[in-house]
Amino acid sequence: MKIRKGFVSNSSSSSFVVVGIELNVPENESEAVWDKFSELEGYLFLDGEDGGIKAGKVVLGKILSDISSEDGDGCEEIELSIIDIEKMGKEVLEKAGKYAANQNAKVYCGTRAR
Repeated sequence: MKIRKGFVSNSSSSSFVVVGIELNVPENESEAVWDKFSELEGYLFLDGEDGGIKAGKVVLGKILSDISSEDGDGCEEIELSIIDIEKMGKEVLEKAGKYAANQNAKVYCGTRAR
């Protein structure tokens, strides 16, 4: 699979592509979970305020691409096989641990505020 890494609209946002797992985060644990996952290198912690993620949902995703317009054109292709994506999904599932809503990793893309 080839992924185009460049589709940003303005400098206050960035475009992302991740292999992610939807999370179930109990309300009383949301701050601790945010602290835990937002610091993981190579991952994004996304919610319904990020384009591409449904309202009320939270996703932990392994970054395939995260580009802001400050990065210039950012137009680059990467090649991944289905096996590569499956491996990434398993890595994300392992990181998500008890918070994983299900066993199904998905590819998410969208735009988020920086």
